[in-house]
Amino acid sequence: MNQKVTDEEISLREIVEIIWDGKKIISLITVIAILISFVYSFFMIETTYKTKASLTINPSEVENNQTIKYFSSIIDANLVMQQMKNPKVLEQVIKEPDLNTDKWSITSLQNSLNVTKEDNSDIISVDMEGLDPNKIANITNATIKATRTQLAADMNRKLEEIIAQYKASMEEEQEKLNAAIAEYNAFKERANLPTLVLFEDVAGGNYQLEANRELLEELREFNKEDQVKFKKVTTEVNRLTNLYNSSRAKYEEAKQIDTEQVISNQVVVLSEALALDKPVDQNKLLNIAIGLVLGLMLGIGVVFIRNYWIETSK
Repeated sequence: MNQKVTDEEISLREIVEIIWDGKKIISLITVIAILISFVYSFFMIETTYKTKASLTINPSEVENNQTIKYFSSIIDANLVMQQMKNPKVLEQVIKEPDLNTDKWSITSLQNSLNVTKEDNSDIISVDMEGLDPNKIANITNATIKATRTQLAADMNRKLEEIIAQYKASMEEEQEKLNAAIAEYNAFKERANLPTLVLFEDVAGGNYQLEANRELLEELREFNKEDQVKFKKVTTEVNRLTNLYNSSRAKYEEAKQIDTEQVISNQVVVLSEALALDKPVDQNKLLNIAIGLVLGLMLGIGVVFIRNYWIETSK
């Protein structure tokens, strides 16, 4: 199929001729672009430094404390990474008087801090780039410290709620236990049994029922109906005693928890950020190569525009 070639269409040969005729312009513009990229890369770009810290999440080794095991289950790498960018945490970093972070904002810190987690592990890397190696190292370490402090504060608030729940449960179980003992003592008045004594074990902090030989001797003389009634009442008393002791044990365990120590044991700093003297590679050769490509493209564009202007002016 034949196509008409108009006068305005430019053949491949004409394109090559236009570029060849404008080779001096292309060369000049390319050299200028290379010079600009060279000056920019070696004299205008400010030297940038980078620092890096790493931390890991260790599970709790306390097996007999249910509350600590609960906190251990919710403190993971993702939570720590979120807290690193938490405005509350970064606000505390900015307020640090020794860091001289007056020119920093929460947003700028969020953008400058790079927090990542290594694949298939709980190791978290925190790195930051800046013009002052000492400042970025101090900011990175301060952010980790503030993150751990915030985690401990959040845990402490949750711990207070848990302690209140344990205390309420303990008081409720104690009321039920007192009612069950009162029921037994009412039963013993009719059955002529010794009074059931509930005493507190000072060493263990638990309630225990006193069972003596006198009580056991009396049981042998019960009729069957009284024995069933007695067994039902004492079984309920024992059940409520165990529930109370369990609630009290959890309550006492929760009161002994030091949230800062828990965070210190679980969020462990493997390596702190250091002020390194070696600057980050600025890819200066790459910048020059980009200048070369841009210079060629701009030069060719100028040559074609110049040729078009001359042709349309004739």
